[in-house]
Amino acid sequence: EEEEVKLLMSAGSAHSMSCSLALLEKGVKFEAVEVILSGTSDVERLNPVFKQVPVLIHRGKAISDFQVILDYIEEAWPPSDTTPALLPASAYDRSVARFWANFASNKVALSPFSSSLQATPLHRFHPFCF
Repeated sequence: EEEEVKLLMSAGSAHSMSCSLALLEKGVKFEAVEVILSGTSDVERLNPVFKQVPVLIHRGKAISDFQVILDYIEEAWPPSDTTPALLPASAYDRSVARFWANFASNKVALSPFSSSLQATPLHRFHPFCF
């Protein structure tokens, strides 16, 4: 039985792209649903607190907030011989990855120049970066 996985996203959203990259990295088959926030979209219904993308729908349940989604992806599809971990094994290396993810999310993604930085190596550093 194939499980339903949808990602409501916007192509211009770095957070949406991070969630998409995490699903791809895990090898999860999902439907990417491009949404336009209009006040009547599924996003407002499924994420009534923040009313923003991304929203992950897994088995009919909605998960919102990109960091929560990334954590959910890691837990729902745990590392195995065929599925990579999103974060390094060592606690120290995970802390470094989280530091840079936080930096990128709070400093780079909020920068007026962030759209020109999306293709930089920092963006490809880790799905947790944005």
